[in-house]
Amino acid sequence: MRCFSEGLQGWQADPPRVLAEAYAAARRAHELDPRDWLSTSLLGITTLWVERRYDEAIALERRALELNPSAASAYQFLGCILQFAGEPRKALEAHERALRLNPTLQSAALALSDIALCHLLLGDDDAAVELARRAVESDATNARARQRLVAALGSAGAPDAASALDGLLRSQPGFDQGYIESTYPFRRPEDRERFLDGLEGAGWRRG
Repeated sequence: MRCFSEGLQGWQADPPRVLAEAYAAARRAHELDPRDWLSTSLLGITTLWVERRYDEAIALERRALELNPSAASAYQFLGCILQFAGEPRKALEAHERALRLNPTLQSAALALSDIALCHLLLGDDDAAVELARRAVESDATNARARQRLVAALGSAGAPDAASALDGLLRSQPGFDQGYIESTYPFRRPEDRERFLDGLEGAGWRRG
């Protein structure tokens, strides 16, 4: 669980190494007890990040929800996988279900930022900006929330996009192309381009 928290919520020092450790730990736990919903769910989300086997990751999250239908975090992970797998509308349903099940979800800022990303991918910049602002207000230290806010503001052409980017880069100097390639596993090239275009609209530069 430590590897998961550091790799999937901290997103700072060395994402590939930390995510690989989280994946290995989840696999070991799942092998010990394949009927444990938490290890199944963690294996699902880490399969996305490390292996990028989208269908397998989705199947693991759905299995986790069969084992525990009220697991808010499994719905959140399912939404995360679906948004990167090219199904943002289905992802929205999963994220919203997670928040209904647990309005005080520990990673609520991350859930809100994922919902913002879904709206961005669907072309609804206004909703993306609103949700990303709420995510940052919920937890200003959450790097993912700040990243989605910058992309949404840039896509919307908002006047405060550049200042949001400055704030992000001050808090996360390592936010570069390599980081994005490691931690934004978009299945569809058009989704990746929409996210990058939003960042560039705020003044970010690729490379």
